[in-house]
Amino acid sequence: MTAADPSPPAPALPGASALPAGNDFPDWLSPMLVKELRQGVRTRVFVTMFILLQVAMLMTVSLTLLVAANGGDTQAGTGFFWTVVGLPILFVLPLSNLGSINGEIRANTLELIFLTRLTAFRIVAGKWFASFTQCLLFVCAVLPYLVLRYFIGGVDLAVELAILGWMLLGSAVLSAFAMGMSAYPPRVVRALTALFIMGGLSLLGPVVDVVIRGATPGTAVGPALIVGALCCAGLVTGLMLEVATARIAPPAENHSAAMRLLAVGGFLVALVLGLVSNGTTGVTFYTFAIAVAVCAVGLCEPARWIPSLFRPFALRGWGGRMVGRLLYPGWYTAVPFTLLTFAAFGALLRHQHLLGSASASIWFVALLGTLLLPVALVQALMPRAKRALVFYLVICLLSVAAAILAMVCDNVLKTRFETPVSFLPLAALIVQMDHSSTVATARFTAVTCTVAASALVLLAVTVRAWRRARAAEAESLQLAVAPPLPVHDAPVA
Repeated sequence: MTAADPSPPAPALPGASALPAGNDFPDWLSPMLVKELRQGVRTRVFVTMFILLQVAMLMTVSLTLLVAANGGDTQAGTGFFWTVVGLPILFVLPLSNLGSINGEIRANTLELIFLTRLTAFRIVAGKWFASFTQCLLFVCAVLPYLVLRYFIGGVDLAVELAILGWMLLGSAVLSAFAMGMSAYPPRVVRALTALFIMGGLSLLGPVVDVVIRGATPGTAVGPALIVGALCCAGLVTGLMLEVATARIAPPAENHSAAMRLLAVGGFLVALVLGLVSNGTTGVTFYTFAIAVAVCAVGLCEPARWIPSLFRPFALRGWGGRMVGRLLYPGWYTAVPFTLLTFAAFGALLRHQHLLGSASASIWFVALLGTLLLPVALVQALMPRAKRALVFYLVICLLSVAAAILAMVCDNVLKTRFETPVSFLPLAALIVQMDHSSTVATARFTAVTCTVAASALVLLAVTVRAWRRARAAEAESLQLAVAPPLPVHDAPVA
Protein backbone atom coordinates (compact mmCIF):
# COMPACT_ATOMS: atom_id res chain seq x y z
CA MET A 1 0.00 0.00 0.00
CA THR A 2 1.22 3.48 -0.86
CA ALA A 3 0.61 6.68 1.04
CA ALA A 4 -2.20 7.59 -1.37
CA ASP A 5 -3.84 4.19 -0.94
CA PRO A 6 -4.38 3.69 2.80
CA SER A 7 -4.97 0.21 4.12
CA PRO A 8 -8.49 -0.70 5.18
CA PRO A 9 -9.28 -0.64 8.89
CA ALA A 10 -8.75 -3.81 10.84
CA PRO A 11 -11.90 -5.83 11.50
CA ALA A 12 -13.42 -5.57 14.94
CA LEU A 13 -12.67 -8.37 17.33
CA PRO A 14 -15.55 -10.68 18.33
CA GLY A 15 -17.29 -9.39 21.44
CA ALA A 16 -15.71 -5.93 21.21
CA SER A 17 -17.88 -2.97 22.20
CA ALA A 18 -19.36 -1.01 19.33
CA LEU A 19 -19.59 2.17 21.43
CA PRO A 20 -17.24 4.98 20.45
CA ALA A 21 -14.49 6.07 22.82
CA GLY A 22 -15.75 8.12 25.75
CA ASN A 23 -19.23 6.51 25.96
CA ASP A 24 -18.20 3.81 28.42
CA PHE A 25 -19.61 4.29 31.93
CA PRO A 26 -16.18 4.64 33.69
CA ASP A 27 -15.38 7.50 31.31
CA TRP A 28 -18.25 9.50 32.79
CA LEU A 29 -16.66 9.45 36.24
CA SER A 30 -13.52 10.99 37.66
CA PRO A 31 -10.46 8.93 36.74
CA MET A 32 -9.25 9.09 40.35
CA LEU A 33 -12.58 7.68 41.54
CA VAL A 34 -12.43 4.84 39.02
CA LYS A 35 -8.81 4.03 39.91
CA GLU A 36 -9.37 4.06 43.68
CA LEU A 37 -12.64 2.14 43.49
CA ARG A 38 -11.17 -0.59 41.32
CA GLN A 39 -8.23 -0.96 43.67
CA GLY A 40 -10.32 -0.66 46.82
CA VAL A 41 -12.80 -3.44 46.09
CA ARG A 42 -9.89 -5.82 45.38
CA THR A 43 -8.09 -5.27 48.67
CA ARG A 44 -8.03 -7.95 51.33
CA VAL A 45 -9.68 -5.64 53.84
CA PHE A 46 -12.76 -5.03 51.69
CA VAL A 47 -13.15 -8.63 50.53
CA THR A 48 -12.62 -10.10 54.01
CA MET A 49 -15.00 -7.69 55.72
CA PHE A 50 -17.65 -8.18 53.03
CA ILE A 51 -17.54 -11.97 53.42
CA LEU A 52 -17.55 -11.76 57.22
CA LEU A 53 -20.51 -9.36 57.07
CA GLN A 54 -22.52 -11.79 54.95
CA VAL A 55 -21.71 -14.70 57.28
CA ALA A 56 -22.62 -12.66 60.37
CA MET A 57 -25.87 -11.48 58.78
CA LEU A 58 -26.88 -15.02 57.85
CA MET A 59 -26.15 -16.24 61.37
CA THR A 60 -28.06 -13.38 62.97
CA VAL A 61 -31.12 -13.75 60.76
CA SER A 62 -31.13 -17.54 61.15
CA LEU A 63 -31.07 -17.22 64.93
CA THR A 64 -33.85 -14.63 64.76
CA LEU A 65 -35.96 -17.02 62.67
CA LEU A 66 -35.45 -19.80 65.20
CA VAL A 67 -36.38 -17.51 68.08
CA ALA A 68 -39.51 -16.31 66.24
CA ALA A 69 -40.52 -19.92 65.45
CA ASN A 70 -40.33 -20.79 69.15
CA GLY A 71 -42.29 -17.70 70.15
CA GLY A 72 -39.37 -15.88 71.74
CA ASP A 73 -38.39 -12.22 71.75
CA THR A 74 -36.92 -11.27 68.37
CA GLN A 75 -35.35 -8.10 69.79
CA ALA A 76 -32.72 -10.08 71.70
CA GLY A 77 -30.20 -10.02 68.85
CA THR A 78 -30.83 -6.44 67.75
CA GLY A 79 -27.80 -5.03 69.52
CA PHE A 80 -25.52 -7.68 68.03
CA PHE A 81 -27.01 -7.08 64.57
CA TRP A 82 -26.26 -3.35 64.60
CA THR A 83 -22.83 -3.85 66.14
CA VAL A 84 -21.90 -6.18 63.29
CA VAL A 85 -23.22 -3.65 60.79
CA GLY A 86 -21.55 -0.66 62.42
CA LEU A 87 -18.04 -2.06 62.84
CA PRO A 88 -17.13 -2.19 59.13
CA ILE A 89 -19.06 0.95 58.23
CA LEU A 90 -17.84 3.19 61.06
CA PHE A 91 -14.40 1.72 61.77
CA VAL A 92 -12.76 -0.66 59.34
CA LEU A 93 -13.44 1.07 56.03
CA PRO A 94 -12.79 4.63 57.29
CA LEU A 95 -9.62 3.50 59.07
CA SER A 96 -8.29 2.10 55.79
CA ASN A 97 -7.95 5.70 54.54
CA LEU A 98 -5.38 6.72 57.16
CA GLY A 99 -2.50 6.00 54.77
CA SER A 100 -4.12 7.07 51.52
CA ILE A 101 -2.47 10.43 50.78
CA ASN A 102 0.75 9.71 52.65
CA GLY A 103 1.14 6.50 50.66
CA GLU A 104 1.04 8.49 47.43
CA ILE A 105 3.60 10.93 48.85
CA ARG A 106 6.03 8.20 49.90
CA ALA A 107 5.65 6.38 46.58
CA ASN A 108 6.33 9.63 44.66
CA THR A 109 3.25 9.11 42.49
CA LEU A 110 1.59 12.47 43.10
CA GLU A 111 3.83 14.14 40.51
CA LEU A 112 2.60 11.72 37.87
CA ILE A 113 -1.01 12.38 38.83
CA PHE A 114 -0.47 16.16 38.68
CA LEU A 115 0.77 15.77 35.09
CA THR A 116 -2.84 15.03 34.17
CA ARG A 117 -5.65 17.59 34.40
CA LEU A 118 -6.57 16.51 37.92
CA THR A 119 -6.28 19.19 40.58
CA ALA A 120 -5.31 18.52 44.17
CA PHE A 121 -8.91 18.76 45.33
CA ARG A 122 -10.13 16.34 42.66
CA ILE A 123 -7.48 13.85 43.76
CA VAL A 124 -8.56 14.03 47.41
CA ALA A 125 -12.27 14.11 46.59
CA GLY A 126 -11.90 11.10 44.29
CA LYS A 127 -10.18 9.09 47.01
CA TRP A 128 -12.80 10.05 49.57
CA PHE A 129 -15.73 9.29 47.27
CA ALA A 130 -14.24 5.89 46.44
CA SER A 131 -14.13 5.08 50.16
CA PHE A 132 -17.67 6.35 50.61
CA THR A 133 -18.81 4.19 47.68
CA GLN A 134 -17.35 1.12 49.37
CA CYS A 135 -19.35 1.95 52.50
CA LEU A 136 -22.41 2.38 50.29
CA LEU A 137 -21.86 -1.12 48.91
CA PHE A 138 -21.88 -2.46 52.46
CA VAL A 139 -25.11 -0.61 53.17
CA CYS A 140 -26.73 -2.05 50.05
CA ALA A 141 -25.63 -5.53 51.13
CA VAL A 142 -27.39 -5.05 54.49
CA LEU A 143 -30.73 -3.88 53.02
CA PRO A 144 -32.09 -7.38 52.20
CA TYR A 145 -31.51 -8.48 55.79
CA LEU A 146 -33.39 -5.42 57.06
CA VAL A 147 -36.38 -6.35 54.90
CA LEU A 148 -36.20 -9.94 56.12
CA ARG A 149 -36.14 -8.76 59.75
CA TYR A 150 -39.23 -6.67 59.00
CA PHE A 151 -41.15 -9.70 57.70
CA ILE A 152 -40.08 -11.74 60.73
CA GLY A 153 -41.80 -9.15 62.90
CA GLY A 154 -41.06 -6.86 65.81
CA VAL A 155 -39.02 -4.40 63.73
CA ASP A 156 -39.91 -0.89 62.56
CA LEU A 157 -38.44 -0.75 59.05
CA ALA A 158 -38.58 3.06 58.84
CA VAL A 159 -36.59 3.44 62.06
CA GLU A 160 -33.96 0.92 61.00
CA LEU A 161 -33.58 2.55 57.58
CA ALA A 162 -33.10 5.90 59.33
CA ILE A 163 -30.45 4.36 61.60
CA LEU A 164 -28.66 2.87 58.61
CA GLY A 165 -28.73 6.27 56.93
CA TRP A 166 -27.19 7.95 59.99
CA MET A 167 -24.50 5.27 60.01
CA LEU A 168 -23.74 6.01 56.37
CA LEU A 169 -23.52 9.72 57.18
CA GLY A 170 -21.17 9.00 60.08
CA SER A 171 -19.04 6.84 57.81
CA ALA A 172 -18.75 9.71 55.33
CA VAL A 173 -17.58 12.09 58.08
CA LEU A 174 -15.11 9.60 59.56
CA SER A 175 -13.75 8.76 56.09
CA ALA A 176 -13.17 12.47 55.46
CA PHE A 177 -11.45 12.78 58.86
CA ALA A 178 -9.17 9.85 58.05
CA MET A 179 -8.48 11.32 54.60
CA GLY A 180 -7.46 14.63 56.14
CA MET A 181 -5.16 12.92 58.62
CA SER A 182 -3.63 10.74 55.89
CA ALA A 183 -1.83 13.78 54.46
CA TYR A 184 0.31 14.05 57.61
CA PRO A 185 3.30 11.90 58.66
CA PRO A 186 2.55 8.46 60.12
CA ARG A 187 3.52 9.53 63.65
CA VAL A 188 0.82 12.19 63.70
CA VAL A 189 -1.66 9.75 62.21
CA ARG A 190 -0.98 7.14 64.87
CA ALA A 191 -1.33 9.76 67.59
CA LEU A 192 -4.75 10.77 66.27
CA THR A 193 -6.03 7.23 65.75
CA ALA A 194 -7.32 7.18 69.34
CA LEU A 195 -9.34 10.34 68.64
CA PHE A 196 -10.69 8.67 65.51
CA ILE A 197 -11.79 5.57 67.45
CA MET A 198 -13.43 7.72 70.14
CA GLY A 199 -15.36 9.56 67.43
CA GLY A 200 -16.54 6.28 65.95
CA LEU A 201 -17.66 5.00 69.34
CA SER A 202 -19.56 8.22 69.98
CA LEU A 203 -21.45 7.62 66.72
CA LEU A 204 -22.04 3.89 67.21
CA GLY A 205 -23.06 4.00 70.87
CA PRO A 206 -26.17 6.23 70.58
CA VAL A 207 -27.35 4.29 67.53
CA VAL A 208 -27.25 0.95 69.35
CA ASP A 209 -28.83 2.54 72.43
CA VAL A 210 -31.72 3.93 70.37
CA VAL A 211 -32.37 0.55 68.76
CA ILE A 212 -32.20 -1.44 72.00
CA ARG A 213 -34.56 0.89 73.82
CA GLY A 214 -36.93 0.97 70.87
CA ALA A 215 -37.03 4.75 70.67
CA THR A 216 -37.58 6.45 67.36
CA PRO A 217 -35.32 9.30 66.25
CA GLY A 218 -38.31 11.57 65.78
CA THR A 219 -39.20 11.48 69.49
CA ALA A 220 -36.00 13.23 70.59
CA VAL A 221 -34.74 14.89 67.41
CA GLY A 222 -36.65 17.63 65.66
CA PRO A 223 -36.39 18.73 62.03
CA ALA A 224 -34.13 21.65 62.95
CA LEU A 225 -31.64 19.34 64.66
CA ILE A 226 -31.70 16.93 61.71
CA VAL A 227 -30.94 19.77 59.32
CA GLY A 228 -28.23 21.02 61.66
CA ALA A 229 -26.66 17.55 61.91
CA LEU A 230 -26.60 17.24 58.12
CA CYS A 231 -25.05 20.69 57.76
CA CYS A 232 -22.43 19.97 60.44
CA ALA A 233 -21.55 16.69 58.74
CA GLY A 234 -21.14 18.50 55.43
CA LEU A 235 -18.99 21.20 57.02
CA VAL A 236 -16.68 18.71 58.75
CA THR A 237 -16.36 16.66 55.57
CA GLY A 238 -15.52 19.70 53.47
CA LEU A 239 -13.07 20.99 56.07
CA MET A 240 -11.13 17.73 56.31
CA LEU A 241 -10.99 17.38 52.53
CA GLU A 242 -9.62 20.91 52.30
CA VAL A 243 -7.03 20.08 54.98
CA ALA A 244 -5.80 17.14 52.91
CA THR A 245 -5.88 19.21 49.72
CA ALA A 246 -3.84 22.02 51.26
CA ARG A 247 -1.09 19.55 52.18
CA ILE A 248 -0.53 18.37 48.59
CA ALA A 249 -1.61 21.43 46.59
CA PRO A 250 0.92 23.84 45.04
CA PRO A 251 1.75 26.94 47.15
CA ALA A 252 0.01 29.16 44.58
CA GLU A 253 -3.42 27.77 45.52
CA ASN A 254 -5.40 29.44 48.30
CA HIS A 255 -7.18 26.78 50.32
CA SER A 256 -7.28 28.90 53.47
CA ALA A 257 -10.10 30.92 51.93
CA ALA A 258 -12.20 27.77 51.45
CA MET A 259 -11.66 26.70 55.07
CA ARG A 260 -12.59 30.10 56.44
CA LEU A 261 -15.67 30.29 54.23
CA LEU A 262 -16.73 26.93 55.69
CA ALA A 263 -16.46 28.48 59.16
CA VAL A 264 -18.60 31.40 58.00
CA GLY A 265 -21.09 28.93 56.57
CA GLY A 266 -21.23 27.14 59.92
CA PHE A 267 -22.01 30.41 61.68
CA LEU A 268 -24.82 31.16 59.22
CA VAL A 269 -26.28 27.70 59.74
CA ALA A 270 -26.23 28.14 63.52
CA LEU A 271 -27.70 31.63 63.20
CA VAL A 272 -30.59 30.59 60.96
CA LEU A 273 -31.44 27.49 62.98
CA GLY A 274 -31.15 29.49 66.20
CA LEU A 275 -33.72 31.98 64.89
CA VAL A 276 -36.05 29.22 63.68
CA SER A 277 -35.88 26.87 66.68
CA ASN A 278 -34.92 27.18 70.32
CA GLY A 279 -33.46 23.67 70.67
CA THR A 280 -30.43 24.00 68.42
CA THR A 281 -27.77 24.86 70.97
CA GLY A 282 -25.94 21.65 70.09
CA VAL A 283 -25.63 22.81 66.49
CA THR A 284 -24.20 26.12 67.72
CA PHE A 285 -21.55 24.34 69.77
CA TYR A 286 -20.58 22.05 66.88
CA THR A 287 -20.29 24.91 64.39
CA PHE A 288 -18.32 26.92 66.95
CA ALA A 289 -15.92 23.98 67.36
CA ILE A 290 -15.48 23.88 63.57
CA ALA A 291 -14.75 27.61 63.51
CA VAL A 292 -12.21 27.27 66.34
CA ALA A 293 -10.42 24.51 64.41
CA VAL A 294 -10.31 26.72 61.29
CA CYS A 295 -8.92 29.62 63.31
CA ALA A 296 -6.24 27.41 64.89
CA VAL A 297 -5.12 26.15 61.47
CA GLY A 298 -4.99 29.68 60.09
CA LEU A 299 -3.01 31.09 63.01
CA CYS A 300 -0.31 28.44 62.54
CA GLU A 301 -0.09 28.98 58.79
CA PRO A 302 2.96 30.82 57.39
CA ALA A 303 2.46 33.84 55.18
CA ARG A 304 2.89 33.41 51.42
CA TRP A 305 3.62 36.35 49.13
CA ILE A 306 2.80 34.83 45.74
CA PRO A 307 1.06 37.44 43.53
CA SER A 308 -1.42 34.93 42.11
CA LEU A 309 -2.89 34.49 45.61
CA PHE A 310 -3.77 38.18 45.77
CA ARG A 311 -4.91 38.72 42.18
CA PRO A 312 -8.52 37.37 42.50
CA PHE A 313 -9.22 39.80 45.34
CA ALA A 314 -7.20 42.78 44.08
CA LEU A 315 -8.98 42.76 40.71
CA ARG A 316 -12.32 43.41 42.45
CA GLY A 317 -11.28 46.79 43.81
CA TRP A 318 -11.51 48.08 47.33
CA GLY A 319 -14.23 45.64 48.41
CA GLY A 320 -12.28 42.65 47.13
CA ARG A 321 -9.15 43.76 48.96
CA MET A 322 -11.11 44.16 52.19
CA VAL A 323 -12.46 40.63 51.85
CA GLY A 324 -8.95 39.44 51.06
CA ARG A 325 -7.76 40.88 54.37
CA LEU A 326 -9.67 37.99 55.95
CA LEU A 327 -9.07 35.28 53.35
CA TYR A 328 -5.42 35.60 52.31
CA PRO A 329 -3.37 32.58 53.47
CA GLY A 330 -1.24 33.30 56.50
CA TRP A 331 -1.39 34.02 60.19
CA TYR A 332 -1.64 37.80 59.73
CA THR A 333 -5.11 37.50 58.13
CA ALA A 334 -6.16 34.78 60.56
CA VAL A 335 -5.80 37.23 63.48
CA PRO A 336 -8.66 39.58 62.44
CA PHE A 337 -10.66 36.59 61.18
CA THR A 338 -10.36 34.94 64.60
CA LEU A 339 -11.38 38.10 66.43
CA LEU A 340 -14.42 38.59 64.18
CA THR A 341 -15.39 34.92 64.45
CA PHE A 342 -15.32 34.96 68.24
CA ALA A 343 -17.25 38.22 68.30
CA ALA A 344 -19.96 36.79 66.04
CA PHE A 345 -20.28 33.51 67.94
CA GLY A 346 -20.12 35.36 71.25
CA ALA A 347 -23.14 37.43 70.24
CA LEU A 348 -24.97 34.29 69.06
CA LEU A 349 -24.18 32.38 72.26
CA ARG A 350 -25.31 35.30 74.36
CA HIS A 351 -28.53 35.52 72.33
CA GLN A 352 -29.15 31.83 73.07
CA HIS A 353 -28.46 32.47 76.80
CA LEU A 354 -25.32 30.31 76.79
CA LEU A 355 -22.91 33.04 77.93
CA GLY A 356 -24.95 34.47 80.74
CA SER A 357 -22.94 32.92 83.57
CA ALA A 358 -19.48 34.03 84.67
CA SER A 359 -18.12 30.48 84.32
CA ALA A 360 -19.16 30.31 80.65
CA SER A 361 -17.56 33.72 80.05
CA ILE A 362 -14.27 32.46 81.50
CA TRP A 363 -14.38 29.44 79.18
CA PHE A 364 -15.06 31.61 76.14
CA VAL A 365 -12.35 34.19 76.84
CA ALA A 366 -9.82 31.51 77.84
CA LEU A 367 -10.44 29.66 74.58
CA LEU A 368 -9.75 32.83 72.61
CA GLY A 369 -6.57 33.42 74.59
CA THR A 370 -5.47 29.83 73.99
CA LEU A 371 -5.46 30.60 70.27
CA LEU A 372 -3.90 34.06 70.42
CA LEU A 373 -1.18 33.84 73.12
CA PRO A 374 1.10 31.22 71.47
CA VAL A 375 0.90 33.00 68.12
CA ALA A 376 1.71 36.34 69.75
CA LEU A 377 4.77 34.89 71.49
CA VAL A 378 6.03 33.14 68.35
CA GLN A 379 5.57 36.14 66.06
CA ALA A 380 7.01 38.62 68.57
CA LEU A 381 10.03 36.58 69.67
CA MET A 382 10.69 34.27 66.70
CA PRO A 383 9.10 35.89 63.63
CA ARG A 384 11.24 33.87 61.20
CA ALA A 385 10.55 30.48 62.77
CA LYS A 386 9.78 27.97 60.03
CA ARG A 387 7.91 25.56 62.29
CA ALA A 388 5.56 27.80 64.21
CA LEU A 389 3.23 24.88 64.92
CA VAL A 390 5.95 23.13 66.97
CA PHE A 391 6.43 26.19 69.20
CA TYR A 392 2.65 26.57 69.41
CA LEU A 393 2.32 23.02 70.75
CA VAL A 394 5.24 23.51 73.16
CA ILE A 395 3.59 26.58 74.67
CA CYS A 396 0.32 24.69 75.01
CA LEU A 397 2.07 21.78 76.75
CA LEU A 398 3.78 24.17 79.17
CA SER A 399 0.39 25.71 79.96
CA VAL A 400 -1.08 22.28 80.65
CA ALA A 401 1.86 21.45 82.93
CA ALA A 402 1.40 24.72 84.80
CA ALA A 403 -2.31 24.01 85.29
CA ILE A 404 -1.62 20.52 86.63
CA LEU A 405 1.05 21.87 88.97
CA ALA A 406 -1.32 24.54 90.25
CA MET A 407 -4.08 22.00 90.93
CA VAL A 408 -1.63 19.67 92.71
CA CYS A 409 -0.37 22.53 94.91
CA ASP A 410 -3.96 23.51 95.62
CA ASN A 411 -4.98 19.99 96.71
CA VAL A 412 -1.77 18.91 98.49
CA LEU A 413 -0.07 22.03 99.82
CA LYS A 414 -3.30 24.00 100.30
CA THR A 415 -1.84 26.98 98.47
CA ARG A 416 -3.49 29.21 95.92
CA PHE A 417 -1.66 29.38 92.59
CA GLU A 418 -4.77 29.67 90.46
CA THR A 419 -4.54 33.42 89.94
CA PRO A 420 -0.91 33.54 88.69
CA VAL A 421 -1.50 30.50 86.47
CA SER A 422 -4.66 32.06 85.04
CA PHE A 423 -2.52 34.45 83.01
CA LEU A 424 -1.96 31.41 80.77
CA PRO A 425 -5.35 31.02 79.05
CA LEU A 426 -5.11 27.27 78.47
CA ALA A 427 -4.14 26.74 82.10
CA ALA A 428 -7.06 28.92 83.19
CA LEU A 429 -9.36 26.85 80.97
CA ILE A 430 -8.21 23.62 82.61
CA VAL A 431 -8.51 25.07 86.10
CA GLN A 432 -12.01 26.30 85.30
CA MET A 433 -12.99 22.82 84.12
CA ASP A 434 -11.76 21.41 87.45
CA HIS A 435 -13.52 24.13 89.44
CA SER A 436 -16.61 24.55 87.26
CA SER A 437 -18.84 25.12 90.29
CA THR A 438 -16.79 28.06 91.54
CA VAL A 439 -16.27 31.41 89.86
CA ALA A 440 -13.15 33.46 90.51
CA THR A 441 -13.24 37.11 89.50
CA ALA A 442 -9.44 37.30 89.60
CA ARG A 443 -9.24 34.39 87.16
CA PHE A 444 -11.50 36.14 84.66
CA THR A 445 -9.54 39.38 85.03
CA ALA A 446 -6.21 37.61 84.44
CA VAL A 447 -7.48 35.83 81.33
CA THR A 448 -8.98 39.02 79.93
CA CYS A 449 -5.72 40.91 80.41
CA THR A 450 -3.78 38.16 78.64
CA VAL A 451 -6.21 38.14 75.71
CA ALA A 452 -6.08 41.93 75.37
CA ALA A 453 -2.27 41.97 75.51
CA SER A 454 -2.01 39.15 72.96
CA ALA A 455 -4.37 40.93 70.57
CA LEU A 456 -2.42 44.19 70.85
CA VAL A 457 0.90 42.42 70.24
CA LEU A 458 -0.49 40.61 67.20
CA LEU A 459 -1.96 43.80 65.75
CA ALA A 460 1.42 45.49 66.23
CA VAL A 461 3.49 42.75 64.60
CA THR A 462 1.12 42.47 61.64
CA VAL A 463 1.98 45.99 60.43
CA ARG A 464 4.98 44.75 58.44
CA ALA A 465 2.94 41.85 57.06
CA TRP A 466 0.20 44.19 55.86
CA ARG A 467 2.78 46.32 54.05
CA ARG A 468 4.03 43.27 52.18
CA ALA A 469 0.44 42.28 51.45
CA ARG A 470 -0.28 45.68 49.85
CA ALA A 471 2.90 45.39 47.80
CA ALA A 472 1.84 41.91 46.66
CA GLU A 473 -1.59 43.26 45.68
CA ALA A 474 0.00 46.00 43.60
CA GLU A 475 2.34 43.49 41.97
CA SER A 476 -0.55 41.19 41.15
CA LEU A 477 -2.41 44.06 39.46
CA GLN A 478 0.66 44.90 37.37
CA LEU A 479 0.95 41.29 36.26
CA ALA A 480 -2.74 41.23 35.41
CA VAL A 481 -2.56 44.26 33.06
CA ALA A 482 0.87 43.50 31.62
CA PRO A 483 0.81 43.14 27.81
CA PRO A 484 1.64 39.74 26.39
CA LEU A 485 5.15 39.13 25.16
CA PRO A 486 5.60 39.47 21.38
CA VAL A 487 5.86 36.23 19.48
CA HIS A 488 8.41 36.23 16.67
CA ASP A 489 8.33 33.80 13.83
CA ALA A 490 11.17 31.32 13.84
CA PRO A 491 13.63 31.85 10.96
CA VAL A 492 13.27 29.48 8.10
CA ALA A 493 16.31 27.27 7.65
